[in-house]
Amino acid sequence: MKNKLLLYVHFNRNNELSEHVIYQIQKLRQNFEEIFFISNSKIDQKDLTQLTAPKLIDGFMQRENAGYDFAAWSDAMKQYGFDKLANYDSVTIMNDTCF
Repeated sequence: MKNKLLLYVHFNRNNELSEHVIYQIQKLRQNFEEIFFISNSKIDQKDLTQLTAPKLIDGFMQRENAGYDFAAWSDAMKQYGFDKLANYDSVTIMNDTCF
């Protein structure tokens, strides 16, 4: 398997973590060495635990919903560090509306 990173953006206007998001991350987990989850909504501890306790995600960033997906991916790349990104064979950007 190639060394692959997924930058996954989430948004829910009701500040909830939908079941389809958890399902999606579960299925994507096998395809990526690392999943970095960016939320443009407020995620409470219970929802975050659903993602971290079974180790579905490796990193988490919560941010204001400004600039939408493209700004979220940009902020995540800056936080993650471009030098660290360079260690991956591929970096995939995705949001939670992909079905």
